[in-house]
Amino acid sequence: MAESQLLQLRDVRAAFRLMGECTELGADPFAWRERLIDGLCELTGAVAGIAGESAGTFGQPGHRILQLVFAGFDATTLRLYNRYLAAGAFHTIDTPAIRFFKNHRSVTTATHEQLIRPGEWRRSEMFNEHARPMHIDDRVLGFCRLSGGNVGNAEHGVTLLGALGDKPFTPRDRGLVHLVSCELRPLIGTKLASCPRRFASARHAISYAVFVVRSA
Repeated sequence: MAESQLLQLRDVRAAFRLMGECTELGADPFAWRERLIDGLCELTGAVAGIAGESAGTFGQPGHRILQLVFAGFDATTLRLYNRYLAAGAFHTIDTPAIRFFKNHRSVTTATHEQLIRPGEWRRSEMFNEHARPMHIDDRVLGFCRLSGGNVGNAEHGVTLLGALGDKPFTPRDRGLVHLVSCELRPLIGTKLASCPRRFASARHAISYAVFVVRSA
């Protein structure tokens, strides 16, 4: 494996610097997640990203999105992404995400190519109906089941997105996401505020997400 694909000391330092910046904003769950996803996009070269929190267990009754914070999305891409969420594609036709969450542990990260073969992806309904119209191809998915403070049964996740035609994400990029997820997990609910449990349904949370989008 090329040295450029491995996590270097400078990457670890940059990751901890980013986590320190998030901690400084820790009282506001929107603010620290906005800085988190901005910073991860900067460190990996991702064209866009999403950070969020949900209550319950993915794929189980009662699972609901509490917060989504976007970076790098213009109005058109955001509209298309909300259509993807509203259609329930995340639970039905998004094969990489379904495979990812089916095998998740306390902290799990994966690159897109670890979850689906390129040919299968390009033929899929998910790619042709949702990803391609958004000019999105590659992804890094990161997930952790929360353990800090009084967060109950909750999950934190990040998704980094690569544009059509860009180079795929590397093991280094996955390593950065994994490191940050592992280190942030015990802080959410203590030094990093968790999202308020005030949404009655995922539909309400999806609608609310439009108003916490970072300006392009």
